[in-house]
Amino acid sequence: MFTASPGMDRQSRTEQLRVMYYRFVGTILVWFAIWFVVWRVFYGPLARRRINYIDRFQWTAVYFLAVSVSIFLLFRDMLAPLARNPVAAPFVVLAVTSLMQILLYRLALRNLQRPTELIEDNPREMFLALDYRYLFSKAFEVLFQQIMIVLLIAVTWRETGSLVVTMVVFAGIFAAAHLPLLKLYGEQSGFFGKIYVVASLVAALVFPVIILKVALGFIYTYAMHSLFFTGLGLWFWWRHAGASTN
Repeated sequence: MFTASPGMDRQSRTEQLRVMYYRFVGTILVWFAIWFVVWRVFYGPLARRRINYIDRFQWTAVYFLAVSVSIFLLFRDMLAPLARNPVAAPFVVLAVTSLMQILLYRLALRNLQRPTELIEDNPREMFLALDYRYLFSKAFEVLFQQIMIVLLIAVTWRETGSLVVTMVVFAGIFAAAHLPLLKLYGEQSGFFGKIYVVASLVAALVFPVIILKVALGFIYTYAMHSLFFTGLGLWFWWRHAGASTN
């Protein structure tokens, strides 16, 4: 965050602002590069080897865990301060939400009719299957996304010191990172892409506040992010069950 010392002249302030600007832009470009490469590898070489959230799901978990650890180590100076002042509450919430997702999967699989046609028409939207293997591997992919989210928020906050600016920048960049989903898999998956873009904009209103202002807030946002996909899958199953009875 820029703070001008009392004795700093105008030229020095301008130079400091210029350095901050280039540092911020450089970090954002690195952020986009990491985001692109990680997804390109996952949906490219790994997908061709039938590594996804359900098939060979263990390797998906290993991949995203390795990526997450690498990113944390690379940017630990910016990420580590957000893990200070540990408290028990977020870990309790994380445990409860994890167990809740397993229970909700079990109840849905036992009591709701499987939307087979919807699942087959959208093979890339694997959350629709309510498969326990997806639930396991997705947890590590969400970890990757949350580390990237925390990094983006931490960088913006460091350079601006403004919560409003952080929310606006996060909304713009994270939504832009999801825009390719609108066209990537065709018309039907474009519908899902719109859901993801809207969800990213909603997250921009909530995540920065929780991550920056609540102790270990990134754990709460991880739980929220994970619950989003479970809730979305359950909603489609419930909607299908209701349509089938009419």
